[in-house]
Amino acid sequence: MAATQVPVLGNEGVSPSSVPSASEGQPRGVGPGVDALLVPDLATAQTLVGANGRVESGNVHAYVATYSPESDAGYYAITRDRGTSIAAAARARLSTMPGSNSSATNTPSSRQTILVFSKFTTAQIDESLATLTTNIESAKITASFYYEPENDSIRLNMRKAQVNSGFSIPITDVPIRLVDGEVKDTTYRDNMPVPFRGGGAIYNLDRARCTSGIPAYNSAGTRGYFTAAHCFGLSSYVWASSSLAGGSNTGKVSHRYGTDTVDAEFVSGKTYTGRIYTGLNLSVSKPIVGSYFPAAGAGNRLCFSGSTTGVQCGNSVVTYSGNYCGATGCNSDLLALRGGVAAEGGDSGGPLYANFGDTVMVSGIIRGVTDPPIGQSTTFAVDWRKIASRYDATLMLG
Repeated sequence: MAATQVPVLGNEGVSPSSVPSASEGQPRGVGPGVDALLVPDLATAQTLVGANGRVESGNVHAYVATYSPESDAGYYAITRDRGTSIAAAARARLSTMPGSNSSATNTPSSRQTILVFSKFTTAQIDESLATLTTNIESAKITASFYYEPENDSIRLNMRKAQVNSGFSIPITDVPIRLVDGEVKDTTYRDNMPVPFRGGGAIYNLDRARCTSGIPAYNSAGTRGYFTAAHCFGLSSYVWASSSLAGGSNTGKVSHRYGTDTVDAEFVSGKTYTGRIYTGLNLSVSKPIVGSYFPAAGAGNRLCFSGSTTGVQCGNSVVTYSGNYCGATGCNSDLLALRGGVAAEGGDSGGPLYANFGDTVMVSGIIRGVTDPPIGQSTTFAVDWRKIASRYDATLMLG
């Protein structure tokens, strides 16, 4: 397909007469020309435009919810197919709400809740993301991307040098904004003891290292754990020590459906427990008591436990609709996290979770990371719900 110049903006494909005009005095962090409305909180946003469960999950349908650590703001996008008149109606209703115009909602130190009225329909966003995925897969390059409400565009993370060097960014209905940065699969907690659990270093015969993820049962009730499918091949043996000592054999990859479906594989055949490591070393772990998926757009944080970076809890959920393409294929509906220390090589497969006192609830496993030369890195993770659905798996509780 034809390509635009860098920086990249695709063909918007919407006539000017059908686009709501941008409001005066843009909320903090919103791009120029984007129609947006500052509201006091999420509850008010739902009152104005109607409650919708997808605001919480962040899927690209009637809404998409994202969070920006840079501006400490939650963005709730309303797609154009919901009607262009909704923006005017929401403003009119907001003006009558007590305290809705309080300056406290727009101070630099307070979190903002922002409604973005997209120029595009749900179908245009989905089709633009699908077109970009196809082009990236065909070029066999590594990149990550997702729809970004604050700019009403698709944010594409990849090395700028790759553009027009074996890859051309397609023209799509929704503009594509290129962010220059390295995107890499996250490929030490050595000598994890039996019973094996999530968050420990794991190796294959070539001593390639990843991290054990979520202890679980497969559809047959077999005990094991999930890690990233881009780590090891089907039927590969997996060890908990770089020495490949016999006692550190954690089992072998018994199920692997392919990373184009979901980047997860199941290791089984040994002894496991429903716990994950939550400390700097192998002396601290907590039992799993369930799963947890906090709302995007609210600055909610999650932790991950990796064999390289250890435990990191400073990252906020940016979106549930992230896309990541690497050497082993493309994945969609990923969690994207930003604001704290990002994952690194060796963390792949490690569990994403939240602390609840002396217990944890899991959200997914680490897929990869985007590292820009300037600015915050983004960590991507596979949603546990997609893993459980694809493998008909259930959590192993501690």
